[in-house]
Amino acid sequence: MIQWIRVKNFKSFDDLRIDLHKVNVLVGPNGAGKSNFVDVFLFLREFIRPSSLPPYPFLYWGGYKNLVYMNDESLNVEIEVQGDNYHYRTVINGKDGLRVLEEELEHQGVKISRRYNEVYVDDKKYEIDPSLSIFHTVQRIGPMTLSSFPIPPQLLDLLTKLGSDFVVLRINPYTALSPVPFNSPYGIRIDGFGLPRLLNDLPKPIQEFLTELNMAIKVDVSPEGNFVMYILERVGNREVFLHSSAIPSGVVKMIAIMTVIYKLKPSLLVIDEVENSLHLNFLERLTDVFEYSEPQIIVTTHSPMVIDLVKVEDVIMVEKEGGRSIMKRISNVKELKKELSEKGLLLSEYLFYS
Repeated sequence: MIQWIRVKNFKSFDDLRIDLHKVNVLVGPNGAGKSNFVDVFLFLREFIRPSSLPPYPFLYWGGYKNLVYMNDESLNVEIEVQGDNYHYRTVINGKDGLRVLEEELEHQGVKISRRYNEVYVDDKKYEIDPSLSIFHTVQRIGPMTLSSFPIPPQLLDLLTKLGSDFVVLRINPYTALSPVPFNSPYGIRIDGFGLPRLLNDLPKPIQEFLTELNMAIKVDVSPEGNFVMYILERVGNREVFLHSSAIPSGVVKMIAIMTVIYKLKPSLLVIDEVENSLHLNFLERLTDVFEYSEPQIIVTTHSPMVIDLVKVEDVIMVEKEGGRSIMKRISNVKELKKELSEKGLLLSEYLFYS
């Protein structure tokens, strides 16, 4: 689990440090920077685990200028993460293509440090391409692990896994239902594409969710070699076939989120605008899933319902002052709970109208 993260010169964050809990709910007005915080993890995953080589982690945003604070390409982006058992920090610039200026990774008392094209491991110096992260120097092929220079055993597992189990979602229910080619990578894209391929052998919580709705998922392979999904709805003694165009978008979104949690089992799940398409009953169920499942959760929301379903201490308020985003938790949790109880107020009413 990530204990805290620091972000400098990334989109609307000039210098942010925020502690993270098991569940983290970001609330604030439009344009405050909630989605920019989601982008931090999208960028970090793409930087550590690039989708193509040579790596260019700015493509999603149309270039470095659109990613760096105030569009000032002379500034360096810095991200620092403190996990339960590791510490990682990187400083990069992308004005003339990706340049990794600094990196540090520490785990179990062993440290790799890097400055420009020089990497230091156990007081020994090695060379590295300035456009590559230290994570790109290690590759796992089946049972074998290959590296560009000697890596301490304590760090090998972390170098091959960190970031690969971060999932970021901005689900488009229609895209999530799209046929998935047989040779597509196993996983789910930010918009939900890839879902049908994940739906064989459903975990029990998803089966129970569908049973309560009198629904069952069916996945077939089309003549073209695509995974396609449809739903059978039980109506009395009959089963009604629901084409993908007829499946409720809220059901699709719930299936996608629960599939990620119980099938992909990420260490971190980040969801932008979690309330979209979801009825209150679904939101209630989802907040319970967040609390009692394994992944660390970060969600953004505008919904009073979501705010009132989570713990006061898990809410992070996001505001913008002079072009910079500020994030802060409620500091006087006990006093606020007492005040809300005495005045008969919901947390959402306090945050939105006080």
